[in-house]
Amino acid sequence: MRLWLCNTISFSIPLFEGLITFCKKCHEDILTLRKNRTMKVRWREHEILLISISAAIALVSYVWNWSILQPETMESDYVMPFSKGKIAFDYVSNIMLPQMAVLLLVYLLYLWINLFVLPLGRQMLMDNAAIDYFKKAVLILLQILVISYLFALGVNVATYYAHPYLINYGPNFRILQWLGYNDAPLTNLFSGFEEALTISIIYTIYAFVREVSSFKIERSGTKGSFKILVSNQLTSLLAIYLSIGVLLVNLNIISETVSIAYLILVPSILLSFMMNSYWLF
Repeated sequence: MRLWLCNTISFSIPLFEGLITFCKKCHEDILTLRKNRTMKVRWREHEILLISISAAIALVSYVWNWSILQPETMESDYVMPFSKGKIAFDYVSNIMLPQMAVLLLVYLLYLWINLFVLPLGRQMLMDNAAIDYFKKAVLILLQILVISYLFALGVNVATYYAHPYLINYGPNFRILQWLGYNDAPLTNLFSGFEEALTISIIYTIYAFVREVSSFKIERSGTKGSFKILVSNQLTSLLAIYLSIGVLLVNLNIISETVSIAYLILVPSILLSFMMNSYWLF
Protein backbone atom coordinates (compact mmCIF):
# COMPACT_ATOMS: atom_id res chain seq x y z
CA MET A 1 0.00 0.00 0.00
CA ARG A 2 2.78 2.39 0.92
CA LEU A 3 4.68 1.44 -2.22
CA TRP A 4 1.61 2.12 -4.35
CA LEU A 5 1.08 5.49 -2.60
CA CYS A 6 4.73 6.46 -3.09
CA ASN A 7 4.61 5.48 -6.75
CA THR A 8 1.39 7.46 -7.23
CA ILE A 9 2.86 10.53 -5.58
CA SER A 10 6.15 10.24 -7.50
CA PHE A 11 4.16 9.93 -10.73
CA SER A 12 1.77 12.77 -9.87
CA ILE A 13 4.40 15.35 -8.91
CA PRO A 14 5.91 15.68 -12.44
CA LEU A 15 2.38 15.69 -13.84
CA PHE A 16 1.35 18.58 -11.58
CA GLU A 17 4.60 20.41 -12.31
CA GLY A 18 3.94 20.04 -16.02
CA LEU A 19 0.37 21.24 -15.54
CA ILE A 20 1.52 24.28 -13.56
CA THR A 21 4.16 25.06 -16.20
CA PHE A 22 1.54 24.75 -18.93
CA CYS A 23 -0.84 27.09 -17.07
CA LYS A 24 1.93 29.64 -16.56
CA LYS A 25 2.82 29.46 -20.25
CA CYS A 26 -0.86 29.94 -21.22
CA HIS A 27 -1.10 32.90 -18.85
CA GLU A 28 2.02 34.46 -20.36
CA ASP A 29 0.66 33.91 -23.88
CA ILE A 30 -2.64 35.56 -22.94
CA LEU A 31 -0.81 38.54 -21.46
CA THR A 32 1.35 38.77 -24.57
CA LEU A 33 -1.71 38.67 -26.84
CA ARG A 34 -3.43 41.35 -24.77
CA LYS A 35 -0.31 43.48 -24.82
CA ASN A 36 0.08 43.12 -28.57
CA ARG A 37 -3.57 43.93 -29.07
CA THR A 38 -3.40 47.08 -26.95
CA MET A 39 -0.17 48.11 -28.67
CA LYS A 40 -2.00 48.63 -31.93
CA VAL A 41 -3.60 51.92 -32.96
CA ARG A 42 -7.33 51.26 -33.22
CA TRP A 43 -8.37 54.51 -34.90
CA ARG A 44 -9.78 52.72 -37.95
CA GLU A 45 -11.58 50.09 -35.84
CA HIS A 46 -13.26 52.75 -33.71
CA GLU A 47 -14.28 54.71 -36.79
CA ILE A 48 -15.81 51.64 -38.45
CA LEU A 49 -17.67 50.91 -35.21
CA LEU A 50 -18.98 54.49 -35.13
CA ILE A 51 -20.15 54.37 -38.76
CA SER A 52 -21.78 50.96 -38.23
CA ILE A 53 -23.69 52.18 -35.18
CA SER A 54 -24.68 55.37 -37.01
CA ALA A 55 -25.97 53.39 -40.00
CA ALA A 56 -28.02 51.10 -37.74
CA ILE A 57 -29.49 54.09 -35.89
CA ALA A 58 -30.36 55.78 -39.19
CA LEU A 59 -32.15 52.66 -40.45
CA VAL A 60 -34.19 52.50 -37.25
CA SER A 61 -34.97 56.22 -37.50
CA TYR A 62 -36.38 55.78 -41.02
CA VAL A 63 -38.93 53.30 -39.71
CA TRP A 64 -39.55 55.44 -36.61
CA ASN A 65 -40.23 58.59 -38.64
CA TRP A 66 -42.67 56.66 -40.82
CA SER A 67 -44.52 55.32 -37.78
CA ILE A 68 -45.01 58.75 -36.19
CA LEU A 69 -45.82 60.62 -39.41
CA GLN A 70 -49.20 62.33 -39.15
CA PRO A 71 -51.66 61.96 -42.07
CA GLU A 72 -51.92 65.74 -42.45
CA THR A 73 -48.15 66.07 -42.71
CA MET A 74 -47.92 63.25 -45.23
CA GLU A 75 -50.66 64.87 -47.33
CA SER A 76 -49.05 68.33 -47.39
CA ASP A 77 -45.37 67.31 -47.60
CA TYR A 78 -45.56 64.31 -49.92
CA VAL A 79 -48.92 63.43 -51.48
CA MET A 80 -49.68 66.89 -52.89
CA PRO A 81 -46.22 67.51 -54.44
CA PHE A 82 -46.27 64.05 -56.02
CA SER A 83 -49.81 64.56 -57.33
CA LYS A 84 -48.69 67.82 -58.96
CA GLY A 85 -46.01 65.81 -60.71
CA LYS A 86 -48.68 63.27 -61.73
CA ILE A 87 -47.00 60.46 -59.82
CA ALA A 88 -48.75 58.12 -57.40
CA PHE A 89 -47.22 58.36 -53.94
CA ASP A 90 -46.38 55.53 -51.55
CA TYR A 91 -44.22 56.36 -48.53
CA VAL A 92 -42.51 52.97 -48.35
CA SER A 93 -41.52 52.72 -52.03
CA ASN A 94 -40.90 56.43 -52.65
CA ILE A 95 -39.26 57.48 -49.38
CA MET A 96 -38.23 54.76 -46.95
CA LEU A 97 -36.85 52.07 -49.29
CA PRO A 98 -34.74 54.53 -51.35
CA GLN A 99 -33.41 56.00 -48.10
CA MET A 100 -32.42 52.57 -46.81
CA ALA A 101 -30.95 51.45 -50.13
CA VAL A 102 -28.72 54.51 -50.49
CA LEU A 103 -27.59 54.32 -46.86
CA LEU A 104 -26.66 50.64 -47.20
CA LEU A 105 -24.85 51.36 -50.47
CA VAL A 106 -22.79 54.15 -48.89
CA TYR A 107 -22.04 51.93 -45.88
CA LEU A 108 -20.85 49.03 -48.07
CA LEU A 109 -18.69 51.33 -50.18
CA TYR A 110 -17.25 52.77 -46.96
CA LEU A 111 -16.33 49.26 -45.83
CA TRP A 112 -14.84 48.55 -49.25
CA ILE A 113 -12.48 51.51 -48.92
CA ASN A 114 -11.48 50.66 -45.34
CA LEU A 115 -11.16 46.89 -45.65
CA PHE A 116 -9.75 46.51 -49.16
CA VAL A 117 -8.37 49.81 -50.51
CA LEU A 118 -6.58 51.08 -47.40
CA PRO A 119 -4.73 47.83 -46.62
CA LEU A 120 -3.12 48.20 -50.06
CA GLY A 121 -2.10 51.72 -49.11
CA ARG A 122 -0.66 50.44 -45.83
CA GLN A 123 1.34 47.84 -47.76
CA MET A 124 2.68 50.61 -50.00
CA LEU A 125 4.24 52.21 -46.93
CA MET A 126 6.31 49.07 -46.41
CA ASP A 127 7.10 48.24 -50.07
CA ASN A 128 10.55 49.07 -51.39
CA ALA A 129 10.08 47.70 -54.90
CA ALA A 130 9.00 50.40 -57.33
CA ILE A 131 7.05 47.90 -59.49
CA ASP A 132 4.95 46.61 -56.59
CA TYR A 133 4.40 50.19 -55.45
CA PHE A 134 3.16 51.19 -58.92
CA LYS A 135 0.86 48.15 -59.22
CA LYS A 136 -0.77 48.84 -55.87
CA ALA A 137 -1.23 52.53 -56.73
CA VAL A 138 -2.96 51.63 -60.01
CA LEU A 139 -5.16 49.06 -58.25
CA ILE A 140 -6.16 51.64 -55.63
CA LEU A 141 -7.02 54.18 -58.35
CA LEU A 142 -9.14 51.66 -60.26
CA GLN A 143 -11.05 50.72 -57.11
CA ILE A 144 -11.74 54.37 -56.30
CA LEU A 145 -13.15 54.87 -59.83
CA VAL A 146 -15.39 51.80 -59.48
CA ILE A 147 -16.56 52.87 -56.01
CA SER A 148 -17.36 56.36 -57.27
CA TYR A 149 -19.34 55.05 -60.23
CA LEU A 150 -21.33 52.63 -58.07
CA PHE A 151 -22.10 55.46 -55.67
CA ALA A 152 -23.29 57.72 -58.50
CA LEU A 153 -25.31 54.94 -60.16
CA GLY A 154 -26.94 53.95 -56.86
CA VAL A 155 -27.99 57.53 -56.18
CA ASN A 156 -29.26 57.78 -59.76
CA VAL A 157 -31.44 54.68 -59.32
CA ALA A 158 -32.70 55.86 -55.92
CA THR A 159 -33.61 59.24 -57.45
CA TYR A 160 -35.61 57.43 -60.14
CA TYR A 161 -37.83 55.79 -57.52
CA ALA A 162 -37.86 58.55 -54.89
CA HIS A 163 -38.39 61.63 -57.11
CA PRO A 164 -36.79 63.90 -54.47
CA TYR A 165 -36.87 66.89 -56.83
CA LEU A 166 -40.66 67.00 -56.35
CA ILE A 167 -40.22 67.84 -52.65
CA ASN A 168 -37.05 69.92 -53.10
CA TYR A 169 -35.07 66.96 -51.72
CA GLY A 170 -35.83 67.90 -48.10
CA PRO A 171 -34.32 66.35 -44.96
CA ASN A 172 -35.09 62.78 -46.11
CA PHE A 173 -32.66 62.86 -49.02
CA ARG A 174 -29.56 64.67 -47.84
CA ILE A 175 -27.32 61.94 -49.24
CA LEU A 176 -28.91 62.38 -52.67
CA GLN A 177 -28.21 66.11 -52.42
CA TRP A 178 -24.49 65.38 -52.24
CA LEU A 179 -24.44 64.51 -55.95
CA GLY A 180 -26.45 67.49 -57.11
CA TYR A 181 -29.93 68.19 -58.44
CA ASN A 182 -31.26 65.57 -60.84
CA ASP A 183 -34.80 65.79 -62.23
CA ALA A 184 -34.16 63.31 -65.07
CA PRO A 185 -32.76 60.20 -63.36
CA LEU A 186 -31.29 57.34 -65.42
CA THR A 187 -31.23 59.41 -68.60
CA ASN A 188 -27.50 59.79 -68.00
CA LEU A 189 -25.85 56.81 -66.31
CA PHE A 190 -22.85 58.98 -65.35
CA SER A 191 -24.93 61.65 -63.65
CA GLY A 192 -23.29 62.69 -60.38
CA PHE A 193 -20.08 60.76 -61.11
CA GLU A 194 -17.82 63.81 -60.73
CA GLU A 195 -19.34 64.67 -57.35
CA ALA A 196 -19.11 61.03 -56.22
CA LEU A 197 -15.47 60.89 -57.33
CA THR A 198 -14.70 64.09 -55.43
CA ILE A 199 -16.29 62.71 -52.25
CA SER A 200 -14.44 59.41 -52.64
CA ILE A 201 -11.09 61.12 -53.18
CA ILE A 202 -11.55 63.46 -50.22
CA TYR A 203 -12.44 60.59 -47.89
CA THR A 204 -9.64 58.39 -49.24
CA ILE A 205 -7.10 61.17 -48.66
CA TYR A 206 -8.34 61.54 -45.07
CA ALA A 207 -8.22 57.76 -44.61
CA PHE A 208 -4.66 57.57 -45.95
CA VAL A 209 -3.63 60.35 -43.55
CA ARG A 210 -5.24 58.31 -40.78
CA GLU A 211 -3.35 55.17 -41.82
CA VAL A 212 -0.02 56.99 -42.15
CA SER A 213 -0.53 58.59 -38.74
CA SER A 214 -1.35 55.19 -37.20
CA PHE A 215 1.69 53.67 -38.92
CA LYS A 216 3.97 56.41 -37.55
CA ILE A 217 2.51 56.20 -34.03
CA GLU A 218 3.01 52.42 -33.89
CA ARG A 219 6.66 52.88 -34.87
CA SER A 220 7.46 55.95 -32.80
CA GLY A 221 10.15 54.32 -30.64
CA THR A 222 10.27 54.42 -26.85
CA LYS A 223 7.21 56.68 -26.50
CA GLY A 224 5.14 54.55 -28.86
CA SER A 225 3.18 52.81 -26.11
CA PHE A 226 2.15 56.10 -24.55
CA LYS A 227 1.12 57.59 -27.92
CA ILE A 228 -0.91 54.49 -28.78
CA LEU A 229 -2.64 54.67 -25.40
CA VAL A 230 -3.58 58.32 -25.91
CA SER A 231 -4.74 57.71 -29.48
CA ASN A 232 -6.93 54.74 -28.55
CA GLN A 233 -8.45 56.55 -25.58
CA LEU A 234 -9.25 59.62 -27.69
CA THR A 235 -10.78 57.72 -30.63
CA SER A 236 -12.85 55.47 -28.36
CA LEU A 237 -14.23 58.49 -26.48
CA LEU A 238 -15.09 60.22 -29.75
CA ALA A 239 -16.78 57.09 -31.10
CA ILE A 240 -19.00 56.79 -28.03
CA TYR A 241 -19.74 60.50 -27.90
CA LEU A 242 -20.63 60.83 -31.58
CA SER A 243 -22.75 57.67 -31.48
CA ILE A 244 -24.86 59.25 -28.74
CA GLY A 245 -25.14 62.43 -30.83
CA VAL A 246 -26.28 60.48 -33.89
CA LEU A 247 -28.93 58.73 -31.79
CA LEU A 248 -30.24 62.01 -30.36
CA VAL A 249 -30.39 63.72 -33.76
CA ASN A 250 -31.93 60.85 -35.73
CA LEU A 251 -34.69 60.26 -33.20
CA ASN A 252 -35.40 64.02 -33.07
CA ILE A 253 -34.62 64.19 -29.36
CA ILE A 254 -32.56 67.33 -29.86
CA SER A 255 -32.92 70.08 -32.46
CA GLU A 256 -30.33 70.97 -35.09
CA THR A 257 -29.34 74.07 -33.11
CA VAL A 258 -28.68 72.00 -29.99
CA SER A 259 -26.85 69.40 -32.06
CA ILE A 260 -24.40 72.07 -33.29
CA ALA A 261 -23.63 73.00 -29.69
CA TYR A 262 -23.32 69.29 -28.88
CA LEU A 263 -20.75 68.85 -31.64
CA ILE A 264 -18.73 71.96 -30.78
CA LEU A 265 -18.86 72.54 -27.01
CA VAL A 266 -18.53 69.06 -25.53
CA PRO A 267 -15.67 67.87 -27.82
CA SER A 268 -13.62 70.88 -26.71
CA ILE A 269 -14.21 69.86 -23.09
CA LEU A 270 -13.17 66.28 -23.88
CA LEU A 271 -10.05 67.51 -25.66
CA SER A 272 -9.12 69.67 -22.67
CA PHE A 273 -9.64 66.68 -20.38
CA MET A 274 -7.38 64.49 -22.54
CA MET A 275 -4.66 67.15 -22.63
CA ASN A 276 -4.76 67.61 -18.87
CA SER A 277 -4.72 63.86 -18.27
CA TYR A 278 -1.89 62.89 -20.60
CA TRP A 279 0.23 65.93 -21.35
CA LEU A 280 0.27 68.04 -18.18
CA PHE A 281 0.57 65.27 -15.61
